[in-house]
Amino acid sequence: MKTSLTAILAALAAPAAAQDILLPPIVVSAGLEPVARDRTGADVTVITGPEIERSGDTRLIDVLGRAAGISIRSTGPMGTTAGLTLRGVPQTGVAVRIDGIDVADPSNTQVAFDFGALTTPGIGRVEILRGAQSALYGSEAVGGVIDIRTHRRAEDGIEQRAAVEYGSFATAKLSYGFAAKSGPSDLAMTLSHIRSDGYSAADDTPATPNPEDDGFEATRLFFAGGHEVGAGRLEVSGFVERSRSELDEFGPTDGTPDERGHATTRGMRLAYSFSIGVVDNTLEYAFFDNDRQLRGTYDYEGVQYPSNQDYVGRRNKIGYLGGVDLSTGRLTFGADRTKESYFVDSGTPDGHDDATNGVYAEYSIPLTPGFDFSLSVRRDHHSRFGAYKTGRISAIWRPTENTIIRANAGSGFRAPSGYELYAPAYDPISPAPGNPDLGPEKSRTYDLGIEHRVGAATLGATLFRADIQDMIDYSFATSTYIQRAGDARRQGIELSATYDVSKAVVTGNYTYSDARSDSQLDSSAWQATTPRHMLNLILAGDLAQGWSGEVALQHAADREGLDDFTVADATLTRDFGNGTEAYLRVENLFDEDYQLVRGYGTAERSAYLGVRRTW
Repeated sequence: MKTSLTAILAALAAPAAAQDILLPPIVVSAGLEPVARDRTGADVTVITGPEIERSGDTRLIDVLGRAAGISIRSTGPMGTTAGLTLRGVPQTGVAVRIDGIDVADPSNTQVAFDFGALTTPGIGRVEILRGAQSALYGSEAVGGVIDIRTHRRAEDGIEQRAAVEYGSFATAKLSYGFAAKSGPSDLAMTLSHIRSDGYSAADDTPATPNPEDDGFEATRLFFAGGHEVGAGRLEVSGFVERSRSELDEFGPTDGTPDERGHATTRGMRLAYSFSIGVVDNTLEYAFFDNDRQLRGTYDYEGVQYPSNQDYVGRRNKIGYLGGVDLSTGRLTFGADRTKESYFVDSGTPDGHDDATNGVYAEYSIPLTPGFDFSLSVRRDHHSRFGAYKTGRISAIWRPTENTIIRANAGSGFRAPSGYELYAPAYDPISPAPGNPDLGPEKSRTYDLGIEHRVGAATLGATLFRADIQDMIDYSFATSTYIQRAGDARRQGIELSATYDVSKAVVTGNYTYSDARSDSQLDSSAWQATTPRHMLNLILAGDLAQGWSGEVALQHAADREGLDDFTVADATLTRDFGNGTEAYLRVENLFDEDYQLVRGYGTAERSAYLGVRRTW
């Protein structure tokens, strides 16, 4: 690390090369309508398609894990459960969208998106929106939003992409993508397949040997397109994935053979945009469907019992968004209705559904040429617990051409899941774990940040805080879900730096997190371990004619019940011209032995060789 830091400091001291002036990127997640990043006070990190491709990573969550404030919680190899914390807020409080589709699974015990099977082929852009965003996105957006966009062509023409990769754990990956654009019409799709023998999800140690492998196989199709229809524009996007995985389902080490999981996941969104007079309008319909089956055995006092579990989660949403320019600013407003249902059969079939109706509005106003302000409000009415109101105030000030100051305050909520509300008793003498009297978890978040550009370097610092109340917890004493008294707090500081010259980019971020809770929690997601100190350093650039590389270093320290770790990944790329590249990616370069979740394994040093072509 000393050598790396010395090299980075030396690079920062070098004269800055002349830079092209680039327009600020447009972000789609920060408000009800897209906005330039330098005109919104929302704290957003944008990860572009070329950055994802340059890293060579297969799992998208590994790309996300290098962003400030994110800590990965992975329970084994690809295909096993993987989530994250965002500024200490667990996965249940982070909303995830793919091309505008809410992909959190309603059939989970707590509604959340599982990143374990999501690979990078076809991903064109990711936005990480931090802070409570329920005023924009409703439930689950307690600590932020991960907005994922698939690849689409920006300019007229036809583009094709193909890639093949093979490496450690007999991992093979294939993908093909097609994108075309002609004037206002465009079409894109990406088909990908991956299979891997994997490694043991349960950590394999001399004290607890567990050498069996947990494999994974999946095929995914992304599609998107748009076309002018009548006086408006019709947009469609969606995906379908079939996967098979081997899991240590009933605990890290239960002594039984691998359990097996099969899943089919589908989603689609239709949107029609048109204008009537001075009002811009968008009508949308979206659905998400996830069918999972778990098959296997579990060991109880030396006797093996078969286990068959089926889970079905569905979500349907209809909505309207309108926007109008006023004399002083822009007003956007709308309404939506979301119906979620879940079905679980683990011996006792059970299913329920709930509906949420929401109305919302956002007013954005440039108070001065250097100061923008926005106010967002929303009211949701849940069919079980009733109405809940949320809001967000966001401001950005540009005192100089090179300095930006952002400030945000917002409230959020997480509606209890169908399982938490309605789960039935497992046998005639057991209490039902579901509790229909549960209300939402509530949050308030605040952040204040500054960005300053000095030549080719951009420096940033952000203070953040989140206060959470009415946490939902499964009580071991009562064997049911309850609302805990007390609250939890997450606060800290994020520091970032980027040095961008013509042939190299150095980026780094450091997050200090202080997590506290005065509630006695048995199994709540708010018990998730977050490193007190997290450091990421990435060095990427050209090495010689036709050669480029990237080295990513991550250090996590002061994790409750877990050791510190330092992990490095490296990618070397050879550009043959004509859109053809070959690359070698080495993960866990120094063969670090570490855990992201207590009891679950991570990969040893592994290598992958790939070839990709764009034409």
